Amino acid sequence: MTEFFDRQGKPLDLLDWAALYEDDDYRLLRCTDLGTYVVTTIWRGFDTGLRPKPIPLIFEVAVFAKIMSDDPQECSGQTYQFPDEATALAAHDWTCTQLMSVDL
Repeated sequence: MTEFFDRQGKPLDLLDWAALYEDDDYRLLRCTDLGTYVVTTIWRGFDTGLRPKPIPLIFEVAVFAKIMSDDPQECSGQTYQFPDEATALAAHDWTCTQLMSVDL
């Protein structure tokens, strides 16, 4: 069973995955700065879970809360994994909507 996948879920070998992973335009699907929070959605290309799944979770939505800094690199956060691009982008939009509705 392959461990690496492209954005369409097709198997990749390590070298092809690495080449795509280095491409920021391919890897980053969306990044939304909400002031107090930053929400990012990326293609990871491999399942980060510890247990095998019938469908690999190759996309990640991350929510970072900015802590005493405007630098998105200095954030703490939570991540969620998804099996396909459409679901990950829908989760990104839903997450942004939920965070914008919170009294910050």
